[in-house]
Amino acid sequence: MTNKGFKDIFGDNDNKPKKENPFTNQKAQKQQYKSVRIYPEDFKEYRRLAFHQEKTIVEVISESLKLYKQKYEGESEETDK
Repeated sequence: MTNKGFKDIFGDNDNKPKKENPFTNQKAQKQQYKSVRIYPEDFKEYRRLAFHQEKTIVEVISESLKLYKQKYEGESEETDK
């Protein structure tokens, strides 16, 4: 009878997470994060959106800021004419 190791039984990629951990990723460690306070209801909504899009909350907030800026800048250009 041969002894099988953990990797022989479960394989290398069976339990591998779908996303990379931003704290172990070298590129993400160079980024500076800031903390802000948001309403609990908003946090729940951002968490829900991030889960369904398979993204982090930071990514969803960053995308929402880009969309908000596009909307605001688009409306300000129209009113300036």
